[in-house]
Amino acid sequence: MLLGEGADELFWGYPRHLELWRRRDAPEPRRFAAAWFGEYRRKAALLAEPAGRRVAERIEELAHEALDQGLEAAIGQFDLHYSLEPLLRRADHLLMSRTIEARTPYLHGALAQRAGRLQRIVGDTAKAPLVALLEQREKRWQAQPKRHFRLPFERWPQALGEMRRHLAERLPALHDLGLEGLDAPSVAALPGDQLFTLTTLSLWQQEYGASL
Repeated sequence: MLLGEGADELFWGYPRHLELWRRRDAPEPRRFAAAWFGEYRRKAALLAEPAGRRVAERIEELAHEALDQGLEAAIGQFDLHYSLEPLLRRADHLLMSRTIEARTPYLHGALAQRAGRLQRIVGDTAKAPLVALLEQREKRWQAQPKRHFRLPFERWPQALGEMRRHLAERLPALHDLGLEGLDAPSVAALPGDQLFTLTTLSLWQQEYGASL
């Protein structure tokens, strides 16, 4: 089975690329880091001190060091380490758990080498070289904004409630993992994506607690 991971990183197809490119004259480390890690300071506050503070500071240090190389190089570095690598790792683990062998497609070396020299964003169009190629090959094709594949938490109020109850019951065990800033009020206020992440962590702790 062939996977197509990497096109968004190679040709800048994510919304963050458009946002960072619009602000390319004044890149700021915190805004840059948030493009990959979201509200990382709020998330880090769930950790015990001083670990939470140090995590946030280290993220900003990494962003500052990357930006010292220039915006394009910084985007490439963060995409490689914090976007593409985790995607490939998760895809491999999930598929191999079902004995499905996955491989990324063969990629012509010249394509990857040329990508960085191409104007990957034109106006408000991301992946501009690929869009231009498709428009040339298929006259009726029209580019559309990228749509993320997200779990529809807004349609799952019962699931959200079950996750909040689960986490509230598991607070002592989660504190043992270092999430000392997590309490009943914060669980009640967590957004769906973070509820899902912490519930997954809790279930892994129950199953593989000795290894965490």
